[in-house]
Amino acid sequence: MSGQKTASLTIKLATNIPSKKNSRINLRNGISIPSKAYREWHDEAVIMSKIQAAKQDWAMKKGDRAKIAGIIYCATLRKTDIDNKLSSFLDMIVDANIIPDDNWQTIPEIAIKADYRKGQPGAEFVITML
Repeated sequence: MSGQKTASLTIKLATNIPSKKNSRINLRNGISIPSKAYREWHDEAVIMSKIQAAKQDWAMKKGDRAKIAGIIYCATLRKTDIDNKLSSFLDMIVDANIIPDDNWQTIPEIAIKADYRKGQPGAEFVITML
């Protein structure tokens, strides 16, 4: 490439995205922390997302704007809140420095859908610079 960063990034995850909000543990002292399962998913997803961003020559800096489109695959027919999974994904890509923030000024447009894929959880998101 000619030094120019790519205009879009595709992130593929091959695991279930847990809800950060619904998988919290309340400690005796009143503090609420994410569950071990959530923290493990988060740490692995950060690494995988950073690798994918590097391979696709992605860079987004403060002041840039982007839109996100994605699909979340549910491995079972169990009811789940898709907005909680999206929130977990957004928090993770901020922590991975894929996007500088997930506020409306940085990410003014999000399109998300869910689908059933028996026994194969996962997700695919495309982040496109505006």
